[in-house]
Amino acid sequence: MFRGRDVPTLACPEVKLHSDHDLTIRTYVKEPNSQFRSASNCNAFVNGKITSLFLVRKDIIAQYSRFLAQKIPVLSHIAPEAMIDIEESNVQGLEVVLHAIHDKFNDRCMDLSVDEMWKVIEANLRYLDESHFLKLKDWFASWLDGLDKSLLSKEDYLKLAVPCRRFENPLGLLKVTRYLAFNVPVKIEFIYPKLNGVGLRIEPRLEERHLKLTYLGVAGLNTARGSLGTILLECVESIEKTIYESKCNDVCKAMSLLAVKRGLDQCYMFPPRQQLHGKRGISVESAINRLKNFIYVPARGACETCSRDFGQKLQQMLNDPRRMFEGLCLGCVVDPTDNRKGGYGKNNKFWGDGCRKHGIQHKEPSWYFSWVASERVRDQYLDKLEGFGNGGLHPIHDPTCPEPASNGHQENDILPVGESHNTETRGTDSINAAGFNQVPTAAFAPFSGHAPHKTSSNGFEKPANEFNAPDTHAQSISDDGMDFIEEIGEDNAAQGKFAHIEHDEAMTNTSDDAVYGSSTTTVGQSTQQSILKRSRNSSDDETHQEAKRARFE
Repeated sequence: MFRGRDVPTLACPEVKLHSDHDLTIRTYVKEPNSQFRSASNCNAFVNGKITSLFLVRKDIIAQYSRFLAQKIPVLSHIAPEAMIDIEESNVQGLEVVLHAIHDKFNDRCMDLSVDEMWKVIEANLRYLDESHFLKLKDWFASWLDGLDKSLLSKEDYLKLAVPCRRFENPLGLLKVTRYLAFNVPVKIEFIYPKLNGVGLRIEPRLEERHLKLTYLGVAGLNTARGSLGTILLECVESIEKTIYESKCNDVCKAMSLLAVKRGLDQCYMFPPRQQLHGKRGISVESAINRLKNFIYVPARGACETCSRDFGQKLQQMLNDPRRMFEGLCLGCVVDPTDNRKGGYGKNNKFWGDGCRKHGIQHKEPSWYFSWVASERVRDQYLDKLEGFGNGGLHPIHDPTCPEPASNGHQENDILPVGESHNTETRGTDSINAAGFNQVPTAAFAPFSGHAPHKTSSNGFEKPANEFNAPDTHAQSISDDGMDFIEEIGEDNAAQGKFAHIEHDEAMTNTSDDAVYGSSTTTVGQSTQQSILKRSRNSSDDETHQEAKRARFE
């Protein structure tokens, strides 16, 4: 029996799937010039054309498909046979699905092309429950074994990779991914065929299932393809390295290197790096086939090292890429356990023992590329980046982010006049007695990184973010007063004059302690002290200016 891509298939008008059937599934397509009587309402007509009839069992349908079970009439158990209508143009896919749940296949289920196989996946997603998706696993394995591989194109292989993974076919996944790594010249991207020119007809309720179905880490396969090209490039560069390290003169080396480049150019592999990794590069398999025609003709008078048969040496090294990658292993994709501890030498037996349940033996590189292609690696990577910033290097932390205050207030809460976030805040009786009852407390926790509260003109506190500019006026007054005090201190040390100023400063400090208490005041209390000093400095400004002029005179 011929099985290939171009075999035409026709759905049978009536398909009997069970000898003791009690339900008929009738499929139809919309047509404006055709009508038939509805199965659910005998008095109504449907504008369409019946395409096929499937004779099935109701209990089997109810077991595997909630979607179809909901369409069965409620009182269908009274009637000897029930009928439901389904608008469906994908009759081939539905037929294979119904055959699978009834454990009965025919030749039409096997004579399908790759695109028609995707129609089966579409019908599987639509009609079967998610827990029964692998009901078609045996059918897919039989269909893949009977497929004529000589008729498959690169696009067909790109369409087969994901189904081999989702239908858990280890040998199929191994062969398909190996073919893609060696024969695709550019970045590998799996192809999902278009049905009826619009792509897979996936309903919104099935989008999540479709994403789960179609995921396969293509990064592992692209990494394998790039590594194979690099190994092949190293084979060519090893010949040039041998010539560079020879003990002959520079003329002999230059002529021998020119002979190598001439041989690469004759087999259309010059420059080799551009041929393998360039934008218009070729596949690894094509490069191997071209390098098989490499001929090295040593220059006349070349030394013993440069006269070697480098063509034969290159032919022996061309098998290195083939021994490196056997394909993606399903066992390592599903369970990518990292067993590299201790080195490859100690775990050499593992690479053959760990995948024997699938009948596959491979080496460490194939395990690594399968590990990169696994869902677990993707999930672990996303979980690791969750809650991290700066490329996942450091956790996101804002030092200016306010923390809950210990007294029950939030840091940005507007507090009543006289209250503070600090637990050491004193009472307001002494402030009111001094005549500052109109000045609210602007206290904040020192050295905590929290934004301070500032005072507005109406006597209420506001968060610091409402005051973008600092209070430059008050700062300038305070700075002028401090400069003047420093100048007077220097003059007193030199001439011993104006001793009454030191007496005034001592008296001021004494009065400040009497008003503001001990030195263990909060930052808010220090703010009130600065207000009092500014008022005193402004009142004595004329006296200080006269003393300063007298000193210079």
